[in-house]
Amino acid sequence: MKKFFAFAVAFVCASTTLVACHDDDGEDEGDYVADYTSINAVSYIPGFQTATAYAGLNSYMLSDVNGYTDIYCFTTSSIDTTQAPFSPSTFSDGWQGGMCPTWFSATDEETYFTPACGEFHSGSGAVICNPGTLERAMFSKHFAVDFTALIAALRLKDINGLYVCPIDAYNYLTSEEGRNALGVSNPSVPVKIKFAVYGYVDSFNFSSFSKILSTLKNAATSIGQGGTKSINEITLAEFDGSNWTINKDWQYLDLSDIDDYYLFEGYLRVVDASGKSYSGFSIDEDNMLNYCLIDDITYEYK
Repeated sequence: MKKFFAFAVAFVCASTTLVACHDDDGEDEGDYVADYTSINAVSYIPGFQTATAYAGLNSYMLSDVNGYTDIYCFTTSSIDTTQAPFSPSTFSDGWQGGMCPTWFSATDEETYFTPACGEFHSGSGAVICNPGTLERAMFSKHFAVDFTALIAALRLKDINGLYVCPIDAYNYLTSEEGRNALGVSNPSVPVKIKFAVYGYVDSFNFSSFSKILSTLKNAATSIGQGGTKSINEITLAEFDGSNWTINKDWQYLDLSDIDDYYLFEGYLRVVDASGKSYSGFSIDEDNMLNYCLIDDITYEYK
């Protein structure tokens, strides 16, 4: 397998249609921004398929419009993986957790998943992030073990960061009527709801691929197991003891401190004034607060 990888590197370097493999050629293509307004390809997470947290749940990798980055989607729907490219609406029915591309407009009144600010960060869509207890909100460079994946891995370098926005359900926290609709009461102490990212797998080769799969399979047991949390986090909402403040706008999360990782996990947590996890206020499927939107996941080009 290592020989195959070496051959692939040589082939890509020799090709005049792909980016050069040298850093000293004086050319800079800028950053690569993932785009999930259409899905280039869908494949089962290798070794995973339907062997997930509970029977009937399918585990898919959804590749962005150029096939360079993947989000990990868990759904009860069975997808015909030969019908690329895919519309984001393909995954709306039966979605259970992980990541899912938006299939609606930013001002759609029929869903709580719209951005709190009423607009996407760029383009006509984003990615819904649901860090559940059973299906993790994972994203990565494209990792299928095939030649296309090798080219994708060679094209992209380190991750720069991404943009985060709370969903519209967060706006309901600011009024008693809204909190009643969500089924929540104010916490007894000041808290913040924060979005964080963990990095996994700090080297890319075929031996580490099995480590990636192991990480995915074991992820349900403990958040951050085997991972490194970025020092930077985003505050989506804050309760000062009396009132809620919702940070409605898209915020940039700098991930440069974990930029040498290949697999990432988005995670939402509630913390108290000292920054420690606080269990007295739950964010979950019932109150819709265990969701946010991410957009424009950005990598450096090699």
